[in-house]
Amino acid sequence: MDSFTMADGRDVATRTARPLRVGVGTSTADDPTTAGRAAVAAALARLDGATPTLVVVFASVRYDLPRLLAAVRQAAGPAEVVGATSSGHLHEGRLAAPGTE
Repeated sequence: MDSFTMADGRDVATRTARPLRVGVGTSTADDPTTAGRAAVAAALARLDGATPTLVVVFASVRYDLPRLLAAVRQAAGPAEVVGATSSGHLHEGRLAAPGTE
């Protein structure tokens, strides 16, 4: 059994050879390019320099989605990018109306 240390300092045991590492980032910037880059940068910062293999994006329909996606792809590097848009979504523990946040 392997173990690793969580970001909050807890030691966790795992049966996997490589623990799953997750970074989460958000942005409320109005510009889709700025928002995409900022959210990915925030998520990558949580990985302590590890290269992501997958980036999952959930974006508000208020953004110009092709521009947002282009910024996310550029910031994510070689990682696969998948995601969805919303017609209302959860954000910071609450329901956000369509086209907001």
